[in-house]
Amino acid sequence: MDVVAGRVWADERRPIRHLDPTLLLVTGALVVIGLFAIYSATSQTLRADGFDPFARVNKQVVTAVLGLVLLLVMATFDYRFLKVYAGFIYGATLVGLLLLRIPGVAASETGTSNYINIPGVNLLQISPSEFAKIAIIVILAAMLSELRSPIPTVPDLVRVIGVAGVTMLLVFVNVEI
Repeated sequence: MDVVAGRVWADERRPIRHLDPTLLLVTGALVVIGLFAIYSATSQTLRADGFDPFARVNKQVVTAVLGLVLLLVMATFDYRFLKVYAGFIYGATLVGLLLLRIPGVAASETGTSNYINIPGVNLLQISPSEFAKIAIIVILAAMLSELRSPIPTVPDLVRVIGVAGVTMLLVFVNVEI
């Protein structure tokens, strides 16, 4: 046992007790293999067009580093805390999905409006539909944890389907075919 800030922490209360080292090593190996695959698939075309052959790899490395930071933050985070803020998370996601319908906010270089461009940052575009996946999981987990009966009632099902349906509708409306 370690002494942390004057308190004794048992092994079962450590924040990163559930991390599987084998899973982390396999994930790291897959990221490295993916970087080689991206370089192999894009370097010749980018070089022929006069661009940096590592452009796509650099973007993926930035994403991998952000993912690693997010993994470390989430590993030390108590997921039960999300239940308190599930409504705010869901509401912020709905606002983000609605922002895509505003013409000046959404990215339109490729003809799609699935991303929000952050001014001044060329490598980073935010896709609210990616956050919607997490928001649906969080809000549905919070809603379903509040059920008091083992079998959901019809009003419970209507609430769950309504919350998921509104989010899915906003995601599908923003997809341009």
